[in-house]
Amino acid sequence: MNFFEKRRLCPNWRPSMESTTPCLLVRWRSQALEGLSGVFSDQKTHELKAAHERGVTTLYQEIGQLTTQLNWLKKKSGMK
Repeated sequence: MNFFEKRRLCPNWRPSMESTTPCLLVRWRSQALEGLSGVFSDQKTHELKAAHERGVTTLYQEIGQLTTQLNWLKKKSGMK
C-alpha cells in the first residue's frame, strides 16, 4: 500500500487543506474572481474568432498562389 492509498483510507485527511493557509486561500479566491470574468467574455471569444479567420484567409491565399504556380509549371513543362 503506497502513501496515497494510506491517506485515502484516513477519513480525517484533507489533502487540499494540508499546506494551505487562510491568507493563501483569500489570495487565490480574489485572483479567481478577477480572472474568471474574462474566461467566458464575448470580447475574448471575438478576438479568437478574428485571429482564426485571419489565419484561414492567409492559408486560402497561399493555396490559391500555389495552385496557380503549379498550373503554370505544368503548362510550361507540357504535362497538361
